Amino acid sequence: MRPAVAPWKIAAAIVIGLSITVTAALLSIWFIRTPLQPGVIDPLRLNSTEFRDRGLFQTGPTDYTLRIVAKEWVFDAGQRRDEPVRVVIPVGSTLTIVATSMDTTHALGIDADTTLVITAGRITRHTQTYSTPGSYPFVCTTYCGPGHPQMTGTIVVTP
Repeated sequence: MRPAVAPWKIAAAIVIGLSITVTAALLSIWFIRTPLQPGVIDPLRLNSTEFRDRGLFQTGPTDYTLRIVAKEWVFDAGQRRDEPVRVVIPVGSTLTIVATSMDTTHALGIDADTTLVITAGRITRHTQTYSTPGSYPFVCTTYCGPGHPQMTGTIVVTP
């Protein structure tokens, strides 16, 4: 005859079984995923989104889009990793910056009045018309780690 199993052992087995089942269900939901909402992006799958192509694109006679991914101490607009972003547009152009982050929160500060908060999983858009020729430097204004000071770039507006 078999010895009786203690009730606490039965309860523990049920709790462990339920925990494993719930964990498996949550993981399957995580991997299957429903479609993302507008303005939301998966930072681990940027190469299957519009951010696969980074850099400056002319979208109209005087309209431009600058697509940037902020990540581990660089604003990535398709340039070499050790070079800052440098875009050149003619005076009177409208520039739309479309940005996201691959890792943490960054902020792109163009001037005292314009700062774009760039967060992983979100798409940030900012449109501005440049009517004065000049050089408009931008920097990351949210500390993001030891390479933070090298996160720079320049928008050059030519006459």
